[in-house]
Amino acid sequence: MDRIGKQEIRWAWVILLLGLVVLLFMTLPPLAVDLSTVGWYGRFDLRLIKTDNLTDWVRNIVLFIPFGFGLSALFGRKRPALSLSKWPFLNTFLLTTLFGFLLSLSIEIYQALNPYREPALADVAANTLGAAVGSGLFLLAGQFILHSLVLLTGGTRRFMQQHKVAAGLVLLILFIGYLGLVWQGIYTLQQQVSLANWDMRVPLSLGNVKTGELPWAGTVSELLLADEALDVTAVSALLAGTPIEDLIDETTNTTRATFPDNPVLIDHAGKNITFNRIEEFGASWLLTDDIIGWWAEDMRMADQFTIGLQLAAATANQTESGRILAMTHHPFVSNISLEQQGTDLIILLRTVLAGENDKRPEWVLPNFFEDTNPHFVVLTFDGQSLNLYRDASNESWQIPYTADIIYYRYLHPIPRWRVQVGFSLWLYRLLFYLLTAVPLGLFWGAFVALWPRRWLQVLMLVLGVILVGGGLETALILPRADLRWGRVLLGTGVTAVTAIWTIRQMSRWLLSTAPVG
Repeated sequence: MDRIGKQEIRWAWVILLLGLVVLLFMTLPPLAVDLSTVGWYGRFDLRLIKTDNLTDWVRNIVLFIPFGFGLSALFGRKRPALSLSKWPFLNTFLLTTLFGFLLSLSIEIYQALNPYREPALADVAANTLGAAVGSGLFLLAGQFILHSLVLLTGGTRRFMQQHKVAAGLVLLILFIGYLGLVWQGIYTLQQQVSLANWDMRVPLSLGNVKTGELPWAGTVSELLLADEALDVTAVSALLAGTPIEDLIDETTNTTRATFPDNPVLIDHAGKNITFNRIEEFGASWLLTDDIIGWWAEDMRMADQFTIGLQLAAATANQTESGRILAMTHHPFVSNISLEQQGTDLIILLRTVLAGENDKRPEWVLPNFFEDTNPHFVVLTFDGQSLNLYRDASNESWQIPYTADIIYYRYLHPIPRWRVQVGFSLWLYRLLFYLLTAVPLGLFWGAFVALWPRRWLQVLMLVLGVILVGGGLETALILPRADLRWGRVLLGTGVTAVTAIWTIRQMSRWLLSTAPVG
C-alpha cells in the first residue's frame, strides 16, 4: 500500500472529523447519564440483527463508514505503533475495525446509562461492520477518491483565479439560496407551533390520569383556567391576589375552583365542570365526570391559555412519575400535562409540531420540587413560548417555541426528546446557529475574498454579518416573538468569526498553485 500525500491526508482528516461529528450527534443526545443505575448491563438488547427494524440496522452501518475510511487513511499515512499483522493492508483493516468496535461499545455503554436511549448489541455489530466497510473502501479505492478530491479543489481554485466575477456570482447565489432555505425552514417550523391538533374528547384530571396508572403524591387546593395568556404584569397581579376575571378580556372564558369545598367549576360562560373524587389505585384524585371538549376547543381556537394551580408535593422526591394535571383520556397521549418525577417538574404540550406523541419535546424543570410547601404555579402559553411562574413573577422559567430550539424535533430521530430548561436551551440554540450562520459565513467570506480592495472587503464583511444576524432574528420574531439581543449577538458573532476565517483561508488558497492531475 503506497503512502498518500499531504493534500490527500487533509481530505482524510475532513472525512474523519465530519464523520465523527455526525456519528456523535446521532448517538449521544439527549445528554443524560444516571451513574446510580443498577444493572445497566441488563438494558442491552442482545439481538445481533434487528429484524424488526432493518432500516435502523443499515443506518448504523452507514454511520461508521466515514470513520472507517478516514481512520484507515491516517493509518496509511504512517504505520501505527500497534501491529496486528505483518501485512500493512491487513493491519490497517484490523486496527480500524478494532477501533470501530471500541468506539461503538463505548457509545452503547453510555446509552445504557442514559435513561432515554436503548442500547443494543446489534448496534455494536452494525457499527463495527460499518467501520470495516469504510476501511475496505479505502484499501480498494481510497487513494483514487482522495486524489480526485484534491484535483477537484485544484480545478475549483484555477476557475476562481481566472474567472472571479463568475465565481463571485456563484457564491452570491449559494448565499442567497441558503438564506432563503433557512427563512423558509424557520417559517415552516413556527407555523407548527399551534394547538390545532388538540383532542376534543378529553376529561381533565388532577393527581392522576383517567386510567389511574400515574398517581401523584400531593394536593391541589385551587385551579384556574383561562383561554388567554396572561402577560408578566397580569401574572404578577394574579399572584398578588387579584381575581383572574379582573385581568383578562371580558370575552375570555375563565374557571376557578377550590378543593375539596367546591368541586364544581363554573366558567365565564356559565358552563359547569363537575369533578368526581376517585378512591382507587391506592390514591385519591379528581376527574371530571365528562369530557371538557368545549374547554379544549376554546384553548385550541385561541392558541393560548393560562393555567394556575395552588399545589403542594407530598414528597420532594417522587420515585415514579406522577401526573399533577392532565387533559387526556390516555396515559401517554395528552393535550397538556404536568407531572412530577423525582424533584423535577415535567411539562408536556401537544402541538402540531409534537404530533400525537407529546414527548417531542418533553420539558424538564430540574429541582422544581425542592420542598413540600404549598406553591402557586402559573403556566401560560402565547403561541411562541411556555412561561412558568412559581409564587412570584420574578421566579420564572421561559420555554421558547421558536425555530432556534424546536428545529431539533426533526433533526434528531430519537423517539423521546427530553430537554432540561436552562443552560441546555443555549446548547440547542448554539447548534442552530452553527447549522445556519456557519454555512452563510462560509459563502459570504468566500465571496468577500474575491473583492480587490481591502476597504471593500471590510465594508462587504460588515454588510453580510448584519444581513445574516438581522435576517435570522427577523425570521425568528415573526409573527409574535420578541426581539432577543442575545440571539442577535450569537448569530452575528458566529457569522463574523466564520466569514473572517474564510476570507483569510481563501486569500492564501487563491494565491497558491493548483495541483495538476
